[in-house]
Amino acid sequence: FFLQISSHEPSLLQEFKEWLALEATKQRFKVVNENLLDALNGILSHHKETEADGLFHNVIDEPDTFIETNLAQMVSATIYRLLYLYRDDHILADCLPKVDEEWKGKVLKKAECLRNAARRKVDKWGFVRGACSSPRFDRQGTSTEAQAWAVLMEVARADYLQGMDSKSK
Repeated sequence: FFLQISSHEPSLLQEFKEWLALEATKQRFKVVNENLLDALNGILSHHKETEADGLFHNVIDEPDTFIETNLAQMVSATIYRLLYLYRDDHILADCLPKVDEEWKGKVLKKAECLRNAARRKVDKWGFVRGACSSPRFDRQGTSTEAQAWAVLMEVARADYLQGMDSKSK
């Protein structure tokens, strides 16, 4: 988002690039992203494609809790955004912890699996079903948050795919 806006404000983009060039900034980004990768890997360790229709339990490490749709959307969107940042030509690529191509391929496969599982929960009116139901989030149902994450997931995927298309040209 920031970089899309800043393309209309070259001076703002230049300031951002200068800020990113600072070693302290790079180190902060790396720490934040290392924590993100740790959390993502921890969440994905609980994902089993054959169980629960490819979704997670409401409490991901408690199989007695109900199956929930929204975490799949959140994780999928996060993976697409992260992989977009890992493109060699991305302005933040140097600020990210190093990961290998095998890891990228593995998490992309997970993102697609999670996205497909979540999309199977969308009804004919476009509502995401099986999400933690508002206002108490203690049972399956619908929520505005699930609707928002469905959109965020699809936009993140489209951006990722568009970035991959432009990279291959």
